[in-house]
Amino acid sequence: MATRETEKFIDLNGQRYKLMKLDADTGCYVAFKLAGVALPLLMGAQGKMDSDNLKLLSQAITSMNRADFMEVQKALLGSVLKISSAGGVDMPMPVLKADGSYADEELRQDAKTVISLVIQAALFNVGGFFSGQESGQTTT
Repeated sequence: MATRETEKFIDLNGQRYKLMKLDADTGCYVAFKLAGVALPLLMGAQGKMDSDNLKLLSQAITSMNRADFMEVQKALLGSVLKISSAGGVDMPMPVLKADGSYADEELRQDAKTVISLVIQAALFNVGGFFSGQESGQTTT
């Protein structure tokens, strides 16, 4: 029996982050937005995705106009929490504030980490859509 993976922890540049699944409506929107750019790329690869999954998804993201990209980026980063520790207790903090601005000023200036978070969140949330596998499923 398969269980749905709803969260995943990753480490980037010495910082721990928690990726969470988008709600179904937002996940569908992001998948179709990315698909509008990725489908022509997929057809060029004879409709199959294997080890090139990350490359094709990255191409899809970078092929968007700025407004579309910012909309998708905010949706994806809205599903990411930064994990800080205080006195041995994990303290999750949303990466983005409700208004879409960065909660952490350091992250606002760290393009490398933001790019990695966007790609990781996209792969976690909608990567299976592009590879033909059900995203977020693990076997027990």
